[in-house]
Amino acid sequence: MAGRSVKKLMSVSVFDRIVPNLVAVILFCTFILPWAGTGPLWNQVVKQKYDICKSTWWRNLLFIQNYFGSENLVSVIAAFL
Repeated sequence: MAGRSVKKLMSVSVFDRIVPNLVAVILFCTFILPWAGTGPLWNQVVKQKYDICKSTWWRNLLFIQNYFGSENLVSVIAAFL
């Protein structure tokens, strides 16, 4: 019985460590990244990521982003969560 409670506590602990960082990445990609740089292709590349983040942020928080295809990922790193 003690083994189950330890595993449950460890999974909650991992979840508590991952979610705030994922929220920070989503907020960065949505609100800060569009204003963080310039260049001839900046608006094309960043606007695409901005639109994806703005419309699919909820998929990442529920950890179901991999079921919708790799073209709609907020971050490539988020695909491994």
